Amino acid sequence: MSDEILKQLLEEMKAIRSELADVKASMATKEDVESIHSKLDMIHHQVAANSEQYTDLAGRVSDHHTDIKLIKKAITNQ
Repeated sequence: MSDEILKQLLEEMKAIRSELADVKASMATKEDVESIHSKLDMIHHQVAANSEQYTDLAGRVSDHHTDIKLIKKAITNQ
């Protein structure tokens, strides 16, 4: 191979090495992934707790609705 071709190959390899370094620098670390996983787990627990509270609240609203109906009937029947 001629010196010119070798120089071109060397320049291409340097460019690839630089691009690879940029890719590595922008990748998430293990700690980043663990932090995201921890936050996602916390959100999952919050959503579950909110769902349980919603179910309890829906039951109480239904009970109140029934109570209101009974009170209305009691008032109208007097």
